[in-house]
Amino acid sequence: MSNMGYLYENFQLEEYMLDFLRSVLSTEWDGDKKEIVFFGDSIIRDYDLSRFFPDVKSTLFNCGVSGITTHGLFNIVKQGVVRHNPKAVVILVGTNDMSEYYNKRDQEIISNLAQIITELKLVLKNVRIVLISILPCDEDRYGKYAIPGCGRENSRIKKVNTILKEFQNIFNGLTFIDAFTPLSDVSGNLINAYTHDGIHLTLKGYEKLTAILKPVIQEILKKD
Repeated sequence: MSNMGYLYENFQLEEYMLDFLRSVLSTEWDGDKKEIVFFGDSIIRDYDLSRFFPDVKSTLFNCGVSGITTHGLFNIVKQGVVRHNPKAVVILVGTNDMSEYYNKRDQEIISNLAQIITELKLVLKNVRIVLISILPCDEDRYGKYAIPGCGRENSRIKKVNTILKEFQNIFNGLTFIDAFTPLSDVSGNLINAYTHDGIHLTLKGYEKLTAILKPVIQEILKKD
């Protein structure tokens, strides 16, 4: 493999990701203590934390990078999370790995997430991890037989989520959030009202996700 191929495989960065990465890497705290980092792809990046968590917005930091994969996320653990020494990290990533563009095997996705969590646990000794399941997609728009570059399958996503749920039994201080089930319809697709394009969330989608996540966030913030 050429050096360029090696770098591409390791960093998986497209031009459009660079602005997001610059904002993450250059961010300095505004003087308030940031206790929880939201870490993930565009679904995290588009999550308006100030809107959905108005009572705790000063303690939250959004480290979402559009288009990033589990492997790409691992490469920014230090700058995106560790340097801020948070009390907890909320992780949502994995759907991009399943696209035809990256086409990562299930075991790669699971292994990469395990590496991210292990790294965080090694460096941030008492950090809480909130791992959100990979969300469903609308297979008519992002499924295996949809437009080129998609290729996601909800049955596959459910399978990976089943394994990710077991992380609760492996990593101390980890909470798994099943967001797949409440956001999917009877066919297993992302509910139409919750998405504007078949994969990214609408305001209603984020409202639903927040309703699931908020009790966990509140419990974390209450602890000393």
